[in-house]
Amino acid sequence: MERRVDRRPGRLLELGTRWLVALGLAGAAWTVLGQPQLGQVADFFASRDPSVTETLSALQVIIWVLVGLTLLWTVIGLVRMAASSVSARRPQRLWGGAVLTVGILILLAGLSHHQSASTVSLGSGSLAEAKGLLDR
Repeated sequence: MERRVDRRPGRLLELGTRWLVALGLAGAAWTVLGQPQLGQVADFFASRDPSVTETLSALQVIIWVLVGLTLLWTVIGLVRMAASSVSARRPQRLWGGAVLTVGILILLAGLSHHQSASTVSLGSGSLAEAKGLLDR
C-alpha cells in the first residue's frame, strides 16, 4: 500500500472550507429546528399513542444527533488531515455525502415547518351544502 504525500498549496483553504461547511450546517440546523424539546421526546417514548408534536420533537432530536455526528466527524477529519501529510480521497467523499444528507434533512424539516398551517381552511360554502355533499 503506497502512501501519497499531499503537497497542495490550498491545504489550509480546504481545512477552512470544511470547517465553515460544518459550522454552516450547525447554524442551519439551529435556525430551522431550534432547541430540541426533550420533554416532548420523553413523552414520545413513554406514550403508547404519541401526538404529532411529540413525534416531530423526536425527529428533531434525530436530526440534531446526525448534525452532531457530522460535526464530530469533521473535527476528527480536520485533526487527521492537519496531523498527516497523506491525502485520503474516500473519507472526503463520505464526509461530503454525510453533509449533503444532513443538509437535505434540515431542508425537509424547514419545508415541513413552512407548509404546516396554523389554521385549517375548510373552504367556502354553507352548512346545507356540506350536508348535501355528505348525503350523496
